[in-house]
Amino acid sequence: LLCLSDTGVMKKQLGCIDVHVPPDIIDDGTSSDVTIQEGDNATLICRARGHPMPRIVWRREDGEHLVIKKSPRDSVRVDNISGDTLNLTRIDRKQMGAYLCIASNDVPPAVSKRITLNVNFAPDIKVPNQLLGAPLGTDVIMECFVEAYPNTINYWVKNRGQMILAGLKHHVVEEKKVYKVRMQMMIKQFN
Repeated sequence: LLCLSDTGVMKKQLGCIDVHVPPDIIDDGTSSDVTIQEGDNATLICRARGHPMPRIVWRREDGEHLVIKKSPRDSVRVDNISGDTLNLTRIDRKQMGAYLCIASNDVPPAVSKRITLNVNFAPDIKVPNQLLGAPLGTDVIMECFVEAYPNTINYWVKNRGQMILAGLKHHVVEEKKVYKVRMQMMIKQFN
């Protein structure tokens, strides 16, 4: 800025204005949701503008640690990582979830973008008790655990492949959490 005063003797004063601008995440160039195969690598990018230039920090939305793998057997767990690029190597299913890119520059408000990382992998089925015995007339509970993404359609079948439906004889429960499913079936008054 230049300030002039014409009072017979010309005087001037120079000044500078530094305009601070809050951070803004630039959609163009910033990653959107990503789907990869288990074992692959992923790079998440977050671009921001503002003045002063925003700092970018990555963290998981669920509060879990970020897992940074330095080698196949050496990994580090951290709360957050600074920088506009988040490199994830040899990703496993436990790294699936929402990641937050947070841009701040001490000019409120800080802004964030949520990027979901989906990890595809084949179904993994675990049956804790593969052989059950019970006295006739008692209730029997069978349990099965499935991990898969995308999610699978799960059901119980009898010996000849006939699907078992919930009813008077069978009570079926299915609990889902992201890529994990716990299936339970109670056979009432086993005979």
